[in-house]
Amino acid sequence: MRAYPTVNWRFLIEERNGLGGTSELDFTNSTTWPIQMTGRDQAREALAYGQGFGFDDLADIPQQYKTN
Repeated sequence: MRAYPTVNWRFLIEERNGLGGTSELDFTNSTTWPIQMTGRDQAREALAYGQGFGFDDLADIPQQYKTN
């Protein structure tokens, strides 16, 4: 976010269900349909939370991994 200060970041969406991996290279309907439905559900959730939700927590992540 700091690398692109002029971008109007609105929504933060992350994969949560573990559908990733090599199965994403299988483009049959039985593989892609669950991914599409999960993406639609997660998009609805993100829109319901509203713009900017989650970005405050995201800004704190680098501090959590900082070693002294």
